[in-house]
Amino acid sequence: MKLTIVFGAAILFYITVSCKKSIPEPEQVAALNVVNAVVGGKQIKLNSWLRDSARAYNYRAWGVTAGESRKVYLYPVGDSLKPYYNQALALKSGHLYSLFLCGQPGAVDTLLTDDAIPDFYTDSSMGIRLINLSSGKKTYSVTRASNVQNLLFSNIGYKAPTDFVKLSLRSPVPASAVTFQVRDASNKILASYTLPENANSTYANVGIRNARGRNLTLVIRGAEDAAQAANAIGLFPVPHY
Repeated sequence: MKLTIVFGAAILFYITVSCKKSIPEPEQVAALNVVNAVVGGKQIKLNSWLRDSARAYNYRAWGVTAGESRKVYLYPVGDSLKPYYNQALALKSGHLYSLFLCGQPGAVDTLLTDDAIPDFYTDSSMGIRLINLSSGKKTYSVTRASNVQNLLFSNIGYKAPTDFVKLSLRSPVPASAVTFQVRDASNKILASYTLPENANSTYANVGIRNARGRNLTLVIRGAEDAAQAANAIGLFPVPHY
């Protein structure tokens, strides 16, 4: 009888241990939002991902394994031997990071932020912040077309993201209220961007309906002395939802 009990206990122990070994530990993941503002740059890919890429003057969010020394290798399409970014990072599980890439293809500049995104807004509003990634490294201000006398963001320097500010999106939202204008030191308008009512293919998941209750980063990109119009000063959105 004792032998039977001992044998049964041994089997139960073996099953318990085996089950524990067979259940994989959940992977620890961090979110990495790559913002591609390299002047005249190409689409960029991450590590060995073959399909997805961050388009020029656009963004792409990836899930990256968290932990110490996680390699992040970002390279332009067709030229994997000349990466825009090649660093081993210590990413924390569950955190949201933004990796801003700017400058020129031969001299890419970077900024990595561990973002503290504000909580979900309960009313018809959104959070918005600004980062200046223009290669000229000048300071710029941003207004809304509906209130040009009120600077939404004032004299923002290079690679210095602002805090989020709360904006009302109560219906109906006139286009001028969501038209953001980049202005230089003389108050000249250099570029503008209007948040559309609905998302389109240009910027995935970006629109008034998507933005309500959530947060958005506006990115100043390009250069005032750009040889090509496509690389002139501009403004593009990066959602955090």
